[in-house]
Amino acid sequence: MPKKQGFPGTFLSYGEEYLPGKNAFEGPEGNIHSSSVGEVVFDEKQKVVSVLEKTRQPELIDVGSIIYGTVGGVNDSKAFVDIFEAQKNGNLRVSGSASAVLMVFNVKEEYVKDLHELFKVGDIVKARVLTVSKFTIDLETKSDPSLGVVKGFCTNCRVPLRQFHNGFKCPNCAMEANRKFSNDYLLKH
Repeated sequence: MPKKQGFPGTFLSYGEEYLPGKNAFEGPEGNIHSSSVGEVVFDEKQKVVSVLEKTRQPELIDVGSIIYGTVGGVNDSKAFVDIFEAQKNGNLRVSGSASAVLMVFNVKEEYVKDLHELFKVGDIVKARVLTVSKFTIDLETKSDPSLGVVKGFCTNCRVPLRQFHNGFKCPNCAMEANRKFSNDYLLKH
């Protein structure tokens, strides 16, 4: 079973089930959320949920690195991604405050008319680095089904979308969503 990844704000558990551990906090509604990026670990004996941060190593982002980032802007032909984590072969990569570009022809094998249909501002994406230059970092999401949106937000009410049997929709307003979703999507119903 794949390990669950936590991102800042990710729902981890209900407060009645677990207590917050390292890098976890109890929100105002009583639920436990992640306060950092890392692997989610449930201690069944202590009934504590924690997020274990990965040790940072000073390696630079290079071709083939897998990045996690937030979509900062989208137009017809490209999505702009602000990278907050990168890794390659299990080792973390340093990106500083790097921004990257995901071009429409690198999103999926099929024809994509408009990227607005597949990515929205604020979505968290997982992508692979194609090229790194002094001007930009180019990304792709078409080579692996685990690449794409790993956490999306409703465009009406900004509540995180949930994956249901027949697709993705907002648990708050029931709006259905279409994105280039990853097989590793974080919020499954």
